[in-house]
Amino acid sequence: MCGKRGKPAVLMNKHSTKSTHSANIVSGTAADAGTAADLSTGAAIPATGKPPRRPRLTRTGLLPSDPKSLAAFAELLKLRSLSESTQKEYLRNIRRLAAQTSRDPAILLESDLRAYIIKLKDESHYAASTLRTAVAAFHTFYNLHLGHQWTLFSLIRCPDDNTLPEVLTIEQVRRLLINVRLPRFRILFGLLYACGLRLNEGLSLEVTDIRDSGRYIHLRASQTKGRKARVVPIPSATAADLRAYWKTHRHPRFIFPSLGMGWRDRPATTTGLGQATKHMQDGAAQACMRLARAAAGLPENVTCHTLRHSYATHLLDAGVNLRLISAYMGHASLDITAIYLHLTTVNEGQARAAIEQLTPKLPPLVF
Repeated sequence: MCGKRGKPAVLMNKHSTKSTHSANIVSGTAADAGTAADLSTGAAIPATGKPPRRPRLTRTGLLPSDPKSLAAFAELLKLRSLSESTQKEYLRNIRRLAAQTSRDPAILLESDLRAYIIKLKDESHYAASTLRTAVAAFHTFYNLHLGHQWTLFSLIRCPDDNTLPEVLTIEQVRRLLINVRLPRFRILFGLLYACGLRLNEGLSLEVTDIRDSGRYIHLRASQTKGRKARVVPIPSATAADLRAYWKTHRHPRFIFPSLGMGWRDRPATTTGLGQATKHMQDGAAQACMRLARAAAGLPENVTCHTLRHSYATHLLDAGVNLRLISAYMGHASLDITAIYLHLTTVNEGQARAAIEQLTPKLPPLVF
């Protein structure tokens, strides 16, 4: 078991074998987002000019330019105990609506929102899942927050295409990880694959989440989709990698601390990580994944979540029980996990062999 917060017994084990990645830690740590070369190789590229700064979010998750109606909406989202990522996505959708209409979204009519949603479908070509999230944000804002009883939301349907998720082979996973030079990102991606974690579950991992001498990860309800806590076994090599990386910054709480805002104006160093106030953000990991994916020559639809799909498929290939895989991944139903049965070549080969045995051996026919 881990020690008290600030004294992580597992990560401070002096007798553990250091990860091979720890020897590659460079003195100039890349920030959470940056240039292509920064993320993929760790090498600094002379800047040709400072990019324009993005407006900073306030502590409430709002921008200074946001309409007043968004401040009360942000409070509602917190009252409903939605995950941090969902709150951000809902605010982003309402903010985008305000920008597109050039009006405070609180004064829009139902017909205005209807026209906007049609535009998202026909012109912006939103995927079904993206459109569902936007509609959920609008429903929460207009019907729950403002108290409207608009019937528009009962009319909208966003059916998913019946497509199978992208899955990498074990060799492709190896090739992907080899093309990630910075230890923090390689270890993060290795963790997502080795434990089948969602990206935000890996990023928000805390020192005290590593349990039983590094044999298990305890994912708290606040970390997971659907607020469902679970315990996931972690390979010893992955635990050693996490321990080695943590020793480079020794943050009392986070495994993957963020360098924070304004990193471009500070010298590249790992010393600031120990005082970080939040964990690394998902944009940095996604940017690194795009670069590593291209360097490895993998399909464009490979994302951080592809590592989770690959985890489930490879466990099935190895003969692990479907119900156990479902528990490790935190699925609400076996039906969700069962989709990976269509992706495993081992099961297909076993099924083909079983089908061949269905033909009874009969005397030959005479024609």
